[in-house]
Amino acid sequence: MAFCFLKSLPWSERCLMKPGKNEIKEERVSDLLIWTCKGDVTYQTKPVLEEAYRRQESHPSSKILFNFESEAYFNSEGLKVLIDLMLKAKALNQHVAVSGLSDHFKKIFNMVGITKLAKLYDSFESALEAILGPDWELTRGKDGE
Repeated sequence: MAFCFLKSLPWSERCLMKPGKNEIKEERVSDLLIWTCKGDVTYQTKPVLEEAYRRQESHPSSKILFNFESEAYFNSEGLKVLIDLMLKAKALNQHVAVSGLSDHFKKIFNMVGITKLAKLYDSFESALEAILGPDWELTRGKDGE
């Protein structure tokens, strides 16, 4: 699935993990940094997310969106790394949002206090609308369209 932003927003994209069961893709739209995570968030993704966060510190975004696929699974180490990164972001006055969680993990994120560090959105589109404002448009198509 390809994402295409209209309104001439600056855009860059890079894959942080090899495509497969677990995949993390980094994208920038204007001053928004998006990490789209497919698969499990565990101790195996910890070094990748930590390195991605360290790398963005040289060109920090004021907004960060963690976009998870609805099948995403989080174990305690995955939740810990997310909390650590969100605390670092809060210390730098970066606004953090999360989208795409299943209802189960929305409850877990609330129970462990992540909702005090990040705003949760039901979908990627609703997060983008809230973060980028009403003047953006998103079209989805098959890869290459």
